[in-house]
Amino acid sequence: MALMTAEAEMPRIVLDGSKDGAVNSLAIGVSIVGIFLTVMYNVIMKFSFYSISTYETYLREHYNDVITPAKNLSYLSDHAVELVEYYERKGVQAVVFYTDILNFRDINILHGYEAGSHVLKLIAEKLMAAFPDGIIIRMSSDHFAGIVPLDGAIEHFDQICKDVEDLSLDETLLLNIGVYQLSHNFTTDPSKYLMRSIDLAATAMRHIPQGSKEHIQMFNED
Repeated sequence: MALMTAEAEMPRIVLDGSKDGAVNSLAIGVSIVGIFLTVMYNVIMKFSFYSISTYETYLREHYNDVITPAKNLSYLSDHAVELVEYYERKGVQAVVFYTDILNFRDINILHGYEAGSHVLKLIAEKLMAAFPDGIIIRMSSDHFAGIVPLDGAIEHFDQICKDVEDLSLDETLLLNIGVYQLSHNFTTDPSKYLMRSIDLAATAMRHIPQGSKEHIQMFNED
């Protein structure tokens, strides 16, 4: 209020031409300071709004996959512990999964990358709909991964595998999924266990026999 008053009084003081030089000089000085502070306040506020907007844009670009509505690995790394601890409080066992789409390359070659991107978007949407409280990410190319609850996971994955096969065009699309059950060690050193857990889920997936009617494999020591 003081700044606004000083700014408003400046023109009146100058135009008034008061004969009291000392008072007039003091008033002019106060008014100039007020105007300066007001300008600085506006500049700082605009900069703050710009900084917030830039930061929000950065987060969106930093965490969101560029093709699908899924997140990316950075998001999983930053939120994995929080999610696993949430599951533990609910008494829910968490698992990591990793996927691969067989014959996906043919979609890109025969129908273009737009068709391939459409398939990836649909798969991401199905995974996110099946596991609304999980984290779904696209690792790279046609590989998805994430952390989801074990309860009901195999049934959900089985249905998604069937849905992906229905997306087939010239070549049959098959979704293979590896699943690794997380241990309690995960939250003690997530940076160490996250990528290892994803790698073990991928290892389980690679042990699905070619041509098998089964497309989901749980990791085990054997």
